[in-house]
Amino acid sequence: SDKILLTRAKSHSVEVFDSGGNWLMRLGDHTRGCQDGEAAQVRFWFPVWSERLVDGPYGFTHKDSSPLIMGPAGSIFVYSGGVLMKISDDLSSAKKVMSVREELWLTERDEGTPQFPEVCSVIGVHDGYLYRVLIRTDWREEVI
Repeated sequence: SDKILLTRAKSHSVEVFDSGGNWLMRLGDHTRGCQDGEAAQVRFWFPVWSERLVDGPYGFTHKDSSPLIMGPAGSIFVYSGGVLMKISDDLSSAKKVMSVREELWLTERDEGTPQFPEVCSVIGVHDGYLYRVLIRTDWREEVI
């Protein structure tokens, strides 16, 4: 049967309801963090709504990634605190599948600051790749 999954920022959990709106279960133990495991032990970190609005380049304000992301064949992923987790098909657990932290490493030989695109929200997962919106910060100002 169909399930409805909702995230709760202050409780750092994923609540599961049936199609009639009846509560079925919770993934997460109300403790903020990023830990995979069985439903009662898994930990998520979901920012409150006001902290999900991010100032981007050129005065563009965008929404940070939604925590729940649909994947291929109905799979469900959770974007939580720099980690992407996949929820098991039976909703009994979540497993880390990749880190999505953004880091830039420069060495003493690097000259100046290169122009890198602004990384925005996650929009999907397909064939093992995570897709995000990028905004070029050079003269092109393109959203890609």
